[in-house]
Amino acid sequence: MSLIVRDLGVRYGQRQALAGVSFEARPGEVTAIIGPNGSGKSSLIRAIAGLVGHQGVVRCGSDGAARIGYMPQDVGSSAALTVLEVVLLGRLRALHLRLTDADLDAAGAALATLGIEHLASRDLVELSGGQRQLVFLAQVLASEPQILLLDEPISALDIRNQVEVLDTVRRLTRERGLITLVVLHELSAAARAADRIIVLKEGRVAGDGQPDSVLAPQLISDVFGIDAIVVEIEGAGLAVLPRRPSFPQGS
Repeated sequence: MSLIVRDLGVRYGQRQALAGVSFEARPGEVTAIIGPNGSGKSSLIRAIAGLVGHQGVVRCGSDGAARIGYMPQDVGSSAALTVLEVVLLGRLRALHLRLTDADLDAAGAALATLGIEHLASRDLVELSGGQRQLVFLAQVLASEPQILLLDEPISALDIRNQVEVLDTVRRLTRERGLITLVVLHELSAAARAADRIIVLKEGRVAGDGQPDSVLAPQLISDVFGIDAIVVEIEGAGLAVLPRRPSFPQGS
């Protein structure tokens, strides 16, 4: 099973958010989607999830019936629910009219995978932004998706949780043969987590390939408008470091 995107376009009124986007994503691989603000990253994820109208082809599996797990960028919620109840909502397609032991097991496993099982009985509104982000990621994992679409899943997390979440996503993608697309802003995090990076600029693909081929200083300058150094650090992989501006010395 592959995710095939061909000549994808998304328009909001007179504004063309995406145009001519094509790629194929395979099971067991993490694909990072990067680009400046307004480049179409969230529109791409939402189009694949079937949440916005689009032109072109999006085919998920041979019969188009692959299970998709989608975590939006904005996971704010004021619902009066416990963490366990929120995660169980990820099982809606399986719940039917009753809650089964399998549903509880899947929700518990998702919480344990992210190390937040101790929050199960807490009310969602009591949690920090980072904790809530982990809860909604657990909700997506509880749905047992074949295609995992994550829009900035680490934006509210501290550095330890950023590393742990991306490592978990990478591991689960391998173990379960998931097709994973993740929108990221931090270029070094994308290099560390992804097998492949797709770069968007003004709604079009500006780069597509393995991190070490895509994250080149010239492309970063062309797309993001910054002068950066790309270095390989032993034990850490690629790091993208913006050059420090030089200022005239005071007299």
